[in-house]
Amino acid sequence: MVLNGLTDFMNPQSVTFSIDVESNNSSYKVFVAGVVTGLTGVETTPIPLTSFTVSATNPGGSQTPQVTLGESYKMVVAAGKAKNRVHQITLTRAPIPDFTQAPGSHTVLLHIRICQD
Repeated sequence: MVLNGLTDFMNPQSVTFSIDVESNNSSYKVFVAGVVTGLTGVETTPIPLTSFTVSATNPGGSQTPQVTLGESYKMVVAAGKAKNRVHQITLTRAPIPDFTQAPGSHTVLLHIRICQD
C-alpha cells in the first residue's frame, strides 16, 4: 500500500495474499501480528496499527471476522484440521482523513505464525 497523495488517505486500501498450510491432519491455528516501522533519524508520525484490520477466507468460503491490528501480539485469523489448506489473508487499511504525517515513510510488517495442537 502506497499513500502518494491526499486522496489516498481518504480511501481504504486492501491487499490479499495466500498462505498454504500443510498440516499433518492435526488441528492448527494461524496467528497474525503487525508492527509499523519508519525511517530512522527522520521525524515521522507513524500510522497507528489500529488503522489496519486482518481477515481470512478459509477453505469452503467461510470468512473469519475482521481482527484489528493493535497492541495484542497474537490474533487468530484462520484455523483448520485438514492438510494442504490455502487461506486467503486480507489486510485492509481504513480511511485516515485526519492523519497528519511528518516527512518519511512507513512499512507495515505482518508476522504470521502457524501453530499445531
